Amino acid sequence: MAQSPPVQPLQALREKAGLTQQDLAKQAGVYQSAVSRVESGTQPSLVNALKLCRALNTSVEEVFGHFVPPVRTTPAKRTKAA
Repeated sequence: MAQSPPVQPLQALREKAGLTQQDLAKQAGVYQSAVSRVESGTQPSLVNALKLCRALNTSVEEVFGHFVPPVRTTPAKRTKAA
């Protein structure tokens, strides 16, 4: 049996709030198509990400953290003193 695709964090939060895509779009001040694209896995613009998160009263990291690659830290190289 085929598995259904994973639910995007935005969709899960929107549904938990009892909102349709159109409701969220109106509250956030974005087009419904923008909400649909994000829920389909497209990375939004920073402005739209902030608007959507504010409308859902949540953080950008909670909703869009899966788009951000982990930061690798490397030890600083030592330079010889003059």
